[in-house]
Amino acid sequence: MPMMLRKKDFYAGLLMVLLGAGIGVNSATYSLGTFAHVGPGMFPLMLGLMMVLVGALIFVTGLATPLEEGERVLPAAMEWRGWACILAGPLMFVLFGLYFGMAAATFMCVFVSALGDRTATLKGSAVLAAVVAVVGCLLFPTCSRFLSRCTVGGFRCSRARFPISGTASVSLSSRRISCGVLSASS
Repeated sequence: MPMMLRKKDFYAGLLMVLLGAGIGVNSATYSLGTFAHVGPGMFPLMLGLMMVLVGALIFVTGLATPLEEGERVLPAAMEWRGWACILAGPLMFVLFGLYFGMAAATFMCVFVSALGDRTATLKGSAVLAAVVAVVGCLLFPTCSRFLSRCTVGGFRCSRARFPISGTASVSLSSRRISCGVLSASS
């Protein structure tokens, strides 16, 4: 294998260029607008271009820097346990979320993902998962109540609803705006 292909900056820069190019290409599905009236596709396009530029700089730095003695990008042995646990974590969140609720889903996601660390113990992973689940369950309703009392553009958000399907309607009579997702009044 050539010496330059073993360097971390080479891979990181290449990955960043590819990711930025993908974001830039995907932004073409939205209207760009103009610089005076920016459309929804302008931010992803600019983000993609910046990522390509920074990724190219990292890539060139990786090519120009000589390889240090004993430098390796990939570990000597693959960490299959880590890969499996980290990929299984979100799957556990989905499965446990469907059948047992948010607390159990959060606990299982963190617990299984934490077991991917070689130094993790069952007890340490369980304690971490329990703390994250408790904090998440306490924080989520608090944040939801706070967001339901916010004001947007001079309008007070009285009730937020998240329907699966529906049409948006705007009524400006008596200074009240309501749509399928948000209901707000001044």
